[in-house]
Amino acid sequence: MTAPSIRGRALQALRAVALHPRGLRLSAHPSAMPALIELGYVVERQARWDGAKPVDMARFITPAGRELLKALFAEEIE
Repeated sequence: MTAPSIRGRALQALRAVALHPRGLRLSAHPSAMPALIELGYVVERQARWDGAKPVDMARFITPAGRELLKALFAEEIE
């Protein structure tokens, strides 16, 4: 089974999450995130940025999301 193809805003959102290792704020890319979470490419958990409170949540890329980006952009990485 192949991974579902993502493009457009969902791909931009996944790249944004990957660029923020301490967590991407919940208000970023609100239309694309539910699908990325459902597909298992993004998760929500406690934020890790400076000054984050225990109740502050953020979005993080999963290993599956990182692998998808590597597969889609293999030419750019090499």
